[in-house]
Amino acid sequence: MNRTHALVPLPQRVLLLGGAVTLLTVPAAGAAGAAAQPAPPKTPPPAACVSANGGFEQPGGLTSAGNLRTDIPAWHTTASDGAIEIWGPGNAGANGGEVAADSGRQFAELNGTQVSTLYQDVATNPRTILVWRIAHRARTTTSDQKDVVRVKIGTPGALTVQVPLGQSSGDIADGGISWGHYTGIYRVPRGQRVTRIAVESVSSAAGSPSYGNFLDSVEIFCTPPCPKATKHSPRACDTLGLPIQPHQPVTPGVRPGHPVTPPGVKPVTPPAVPGAKPATPPYAPGAKPATPPYAPDVKPVTPPYAPDLKPATQPHAPDVKPVTPVTPVQKPVAPPIVAGTPLTPPSHAKPATSAGQTRPAQAPEHFADGYLIAPPDTAVPLPRPAR
Repeated sequence: MNRTHALVPLPQRVLLLGGAVTLLTVPAAGAAGAAAQPAPPKTPPPAACVSANGGFEQPGGLTSAGNLRTDIPAWHTTASDGAIEIWGPGNAGANGGEVAADSGRQFAELNGTQVSTLYQDVATNPRTILVWRIAHRARTTTSDQKDVVRVKIGTPGALTVQVPLGQSSGDIADGGISWGHYTGIYRVPRGQRVTRIAVESVSSAAGSPSYGNFLDSVEIFCTPPCPKATKHSPRACDTLGLPIQPHQPVTPGVRPGHPVTPPGVKPVTPPAVPGAKPATPPYAPGAKPATPPYAPDVKPVTPPYAPDLKPATQPHAPDVKPVTPVTPVQKPVAPPIVAGTPLTPPSHAKPATSAGQTRPAQAPEHFADGYLIAPPDTAVPLPRPAR
């Protein structure tokens, strides 16, 4: 085998020919004029956990029903003829009515010419969480007549039936009125670099081996492996085994989304609009704005010298009445009563009789039982009339 190499400078040999010195350069054998050829590029490994052609849109441009193809990218079938049936727009009549795809324009029927399983292999990283989704529908025209499929995942030689979230069984059953959507998770075990995702036809309500189980919107994606729990994070994954996203730290005292006024700087007050209420600044939610002095419907704060306050009363205030001196009322002094002097009874007193004789009426203040009361309570006989 002839191998070519890049030209390499070789040491010159000095030959003595007939006493003359001649410099000859001797190149390497087989290398004159040959160019170096680059090594063939290495094929990159497939991306981990990436499914392809999940909507059966390739090859595109397929219409009506019953397109049996053997060139569907990424998908394989267990059918003996290797044919996968694709439906496209304009399929009315094949099923009694037009069936629209769940996503895109095309979808597949698992039972092409016989009961079969569709599958594809994807590269996976061990100990990651694989999440799968599919859309399924029966090839019937009622909701009661249902087709059944199952999702199987594992190594190419050992597949395990998967149970969709929210179900207790792996059977996925749907009628022919609308698409059913299902999601599940699969934990990739240690050392598993290739994982097979398969959808198996279980039964068809039509009862024919070439009818039933429409399939569309198949997708998978993987999450990083669940980290080990620590004393600071005892729950690293949720109940499904998916890693819990850490909460973003919140800086105390700072409200995001609101401008903060630097200390010592007063906010700019917008120009006043007559009759309009001032707007609350965005950095003080819920606070009542101070009433500016130009608001016409707001009463200003009364200063100490406001005219509606009554001033303190001074001695010279005109509304204070002067004190009028009160002259005491003096009662007339009654003349002294002399004992033995007859008294004239008052005009309102009635004459009193005693033992057939008349005696003067008693004055309320000076008479008591015919005797004149004189201080100090000495009884004075009344004068008798002359006979």
